[in-house]
Amino acid sequence: MGWYQGYLKGEHWADVKARFRASKLYTGTCFICGSKGRLDIHHKTYKNIGKERLTDLVALCRYCHIDCHKLIGKSKRYSLWKTASLMRKKQRRARCAA
Repeated sequence: MGWYQGYLKGEHWADVKARFRASKLYTGTCFICGSKGRLDIHHKTYKNIGKERLTDLVALCRYCHIDCHKLIGKSKRYSLWKTASLMRKKQRRARCAA
């Protein structure tokens, strides 16, 4: 198991996620699609791992998280946060056009 996977299974990360879910930053919906389904807490950036601020985190449903990583893998240009922001904009445009 890599260091990051080990970190995600540790007590510190569990505490950070609990504090995020209890904060006003957590809306109970996926940042991208607004789903209230299974939400995971993800890092917007990896540079503060171990000393995350709550603003470094975002809630994403499993499907949007997987799609973000697929897009990142194709382009290598964007971080998860940049990709999630672009996906959210596309979703909003699609809703407005409908």
